[in-house]
Amino acid sequence: MLQPSFQGKSKLLISSVLLVFFLVPLYFFSTGGFQIVDIPIALLMIYVICTLYKYELQLLSLVSLPLSAFALWAVCINMWYYASSFETVYIKASLQTIYTSIIFIVFSVLFLRIATYNKRIILYLYYGILLSLIVPLAVQGSPEAAFESRQVLTFSNPNQLASYTISIIAITLILSDQLRCMTRREKFLKAFGLSLVLVLAHYYIFIAASRAGIASMVIVDIIMLYRCNKVLLCTVVPVILTAILFTGLFSVDELRTTAIYKKFIQKGSITADLEKRTTGRLNSEGLQLLFGAGKKNKSLGMKELHHTKEIHNTFLDIIYSYGLIGGCVFALYLYIYLKTCIRTPYYIALMFSILPLAMTHNLIRFRILWIFLALVFSINLTRNNLYHPSIEIAHGKRSIFSPES
Repeated sequence: MLQPSFQGKSKLLISSVLLVFFLVPLYFFSTGGFQIVDIPIALLMIYVICTLYKYELQLLSLVSLPLSAFALWAVCINMWYYASSFETVYIKASLQTIYTSIIFIVFSVLFLRIATYNKRIILYLYYGILLSLIVPLAVQGSPEAAFESRQVLTFSNPNQLASYTISIIAITLILSDQLRCMTRREKFLKAFGLSLVLVLAHYYIFIAASRAGIASMVIVDIIMLYRCNKVLLCTVVPVILTAILFTGLFSVDELRTTAIYKKFIQKGSITADLEKRTTGRLNSEGLQLLFGAGKKNKSLGMKELHHTKEIHNTFLDIIYSYGLIGGCVFALYLYIYLKTCIRTPYYIALMFSILPLAMTHNLIRFRILWIFLALVFSINLTRNNLYHPSIEIAHGKRSIFSPES
């Protein structure tokens, strides 16, 4: 059993993590820049860096090395192009890549510690995430002009709402799977919370009018139905049907009077939109295919030369911006990550439900996605019996920044 001081620290950790989940859907500033949630994230980063144990550093080194190498490569390529153009977009992209990489490493450590201090803390984390899904209903964000016909709630555009929703429901399902040995009251609250998440998730996806989001939601529904036993099946199916009815009743009038309705039924709009997301962007010159062209927005298509937009595909954008070298380094990170998580195929399936959004939007700087990846990774480390911080604590081992006695 851990010492009382560490139990007290666990309360502080869980409170800080819950604050992150509560603030992450609030977008009050421009996309890709600073948001309010970055304040608690920065504080958690400082805390983890100052208290990081050697054992934790060694445990995460295998996956963090290729991720750090990718971030370093991205910085080098962006700085090369910045030196000749002095465009700040390269600096911004470098900071975003470093930041999201640190988010993954820091939250991997945090989730490992939370699970180690007290297994029942996962229950409070579960309830906190349910509350975070209600936040978008209470606060109105600043929608971009191009998306005024689609609901964005607290986000800047509807695609962010869809990506957030899929990430949160995947996190909820994983935490729900982790909750065991509960009282009858806790089981009821767990079922009620999961039902609420399902209803709100389907509602958010529908009002966002994101076709990639709908595809991801269908994959999540299929995974849930396959995973459920007969008893849960009788609960999940009515909830999903209720969610569809709920979204229809609250959105049908608006759909008839806006461009959302045309967006779904217009013939050929899907292929046209997919082509528009990449046309004019994947044009590499000389050695750019190998080394990358840097993270710079480019014109999309001959008819839209006055617009600058990044490619709406996470993986293609990595290859274009940082070349085949950067793409291979990032692929190495994904290989090590998936190899570590191979013992939880259910969680991997939930991760792959985000693919439709990742293939049609750029999610590389989306904070909640990296937090989700960190959660799955940390769970697999504990399941594989690789994480034993109590050994270091019992032997009085210090963090890597503690002075030697």
